[in-house]
Amino acid sequence: MLERGESIIALKDQITQLLDQNPEIDGLFCIEGYSSRAISLIMEEHPESYTQMHKVVFDLNDDTSQALQNGYVDVVLEQRPQTMGTEAVRVLYEHCNQVAEGGSMEREKDVLLKPEIITAWNESVTEPYISGELSWHVY
Repeated sequence: MLERGESIIALKDQITQLLDQNPEIDGLFCIEGYSSRAISLIMEEHPESYTQMHKVVFDLNDDTSQALQNGYVDVVLEQRPQTMGTEAVRVLYEHCNQVAEGGSMEREKDVLLKPEIITAWNESVTEPYISGELSWHVY
């Protein structure tokens, strides 16, 4: 797992050093937009160096979409933030109504949401997830 403060340059250097020192690494999984962007930049700068490596990143945005189209990453996992927010409000609303009606304080168990698995061949159907106005995915 790689995550590195505020410097994308430092993160790129750390990842590149890790890959150079460990040539047996054949896959990278980035769990958030910051390291996803770093991986995209590394692959863009060294397109021939890591062609056999599998690269899975989180958060579809303009940068990761471009990296997917260019073949710099293989898969983008989209967390569906709108659905997360909608479900959170729904659970809270139902819980408040339940308590207001004298019901139990127990809350609904975990609500599991499936992320979208986006590849180059199905990205065109994910248009609603990409917005140049949403910058919180890229730090």
